[in-house]
Amino acid sequence: MPPVPSQHWEWTCRLPATQYLLLDITTTNAVDVEQFMMEGETLADTCRLIYDAFWANPRGDEPFVGYFLTSWWHQIHVSLGSARLAIEQQVRLYLDAEVVNKSSCSANAIAILSGALLCCGYKNDEFQRSKRATLQLFLAKQVASELHSLDPFNQATKSTVWTAAFRSRTFFLGQSLSPLQLALDVSPAFRSLLNATLLLQVISKWLKADADKEKAVWTPLILAATRIQCRARCRMAVAEVRRRRRTYHATLVLQCFVRQTLARWHVQARREGRAASRIQRWYRRRHEKKPAFATKALLVHMRAVQARFGLNEVGTDGAEFGEATTFEQFLHHGGGKGMVHAEAKRLLQKLKDMAKERASLPWEARVDEEVRDLFEYFDYAGVGSISRDDAKTMMQKLRIPLQVDELNDVVDMMDSDKSGDVDVAEFCSWYKYEYARLRARSKDCGTLSNTDKEWFAQGMAMRFVRQRWTVWRNKARLPEDVVAPPPVPSPPVAAPPTTPPLDENEGDDNDDDSDDDASSGDEKENLSNEEET
Repeated sequence: MPPVPSQHWEWTCRLPATQYLLLDITTTNAVDVEQFMMEGETLADTCRLIYDAFWANPRGDEPFVGYFLTSWWHQIHVSLGSARLAIEQQVRLYLDAEVVNKSSCSANAIAILSGALLCCGYKNDEFQRSKRATLQLFLAKQVASELHSLDPFNQATKSTVWTAAFRSRTFFLGQSLSPLQLALDVSPAFRSLLNATLLLQVISKWLKADADKEKAVWTPLILAATRIQCRARCRMAVAEVRRRRRTYHATLVLQCFVRQTLARWHVQARREGRAASRIQRWYRRRHEKKPAFATKALLVHMRAVQARFGLNEVGTDGAEFGEATTFEQFLHHGGGKGMVHAEAKRLLQKLKDMAKERASLPWEARVDEEVRDLFEYFDYAGVGSISRDDAKTMMQKLRIPLQVDELNDVVDMMDSDKSGDVDVAEFCSWYKYEYARLRARSKDCGTLSNTDKEWFAQGMAMRFVRQRWTVWRNKARLPEDVVAPPPVPSPPVAAPPTTPPLDENEGDDNDDDSDDDASSGDEKENLSNEEET
């Protein structure tokens, strides 16, 4: 029998820390002689080139991974670059066979592909379900090209590359076959992929070991710095606690002082309030007030509003109010709801009649009348102005097409003096100026909806009924032939400041400082005549 073919190589490699490694490789396994000779010669030539290049110029990164690993990585990198297309072509053939349920991919090939996927940072859950999932992910992500682009020496990506390489190393250690046994029944392209994966693991391990050694050199200094830092922080914390204690005690002293001062002020304010209340009670007992009546201007305004909506056509017989002592009692138990309902129904008909009458008026006059109708609703006291909120509500009731920001701007423009009120003349002037533009936005501008008309009629009816009841009640309480008794003379003390006299058009009969009984009787008689309806 012919002798068993064998190959034998020897070479010396320089390792970090001025160490050397002598490799003696001899194989006697039955192998393909031609392929074995070709790969062996390639390996020997590569080793010889590395050896000659190193001794010709002995330099390299010995403190980290050694000249051998650095040079061998470049060789494997070039080999993987030339084998990428062959690897992808073979994986595509394996995948086509898996699709037609004629699997031709061995377990060793799947293990090599899984190791490459792990080196590129993919997780086991993404490809360990089946062979088909592994092959699809390898082709979809172009793992061969991605592995070719990895660089374990790059400081920016070394942490990610090392972690993935260690995960791949753990995977190979968990296999039942060693990496050399995995490469027996695979193609040369897959061997190049396996060699690149294994060398990446070796380089990552060496780099990690050197980094750990360098870190261990600095460990005592780091521990010493940590102890110094902890001691300095403890001293700073003690000083801060002392400072805060002093501040806390000072704050307590100031807080106690302020609380005592506030308590004294509170007691003094209560004493002054009680004294003021006693003086006020004493003053009121000696200055009896006459019954409160509405001012002449308010009565005139009330009658004008009632006449505007045709209330003077309705009878004011006092018998319809019954014996109720309060308006609420009359409203809920004395037939007040029916009266309000009838008045609201009459007002709705009155609004329809007024709309027909105004149809022949010019649009400026018609707009003025429609605006003044709503102004009379909000202007209860007849002062000729309403609040900003009432102005916004009135615009909404008139269905003026304005957005919220536009509405606020318009009200701000009307309230130029910042008094919080909107004058009826200013509102009518603005409304007539913008009427054409607003009507172009909405055809319903300036008109009340049916719901708003009912709301308006109900509110005005409630107001008219209350005013009629108030007038009737005041007449029942103080007949015209009753004269108020003269006021009791005040004690010999300084009199309080009196209010300024009222205008002739706004004669108020609530003056508490009146000393003339005859003038008091005349005022009462005039007001009684004004209150008749």
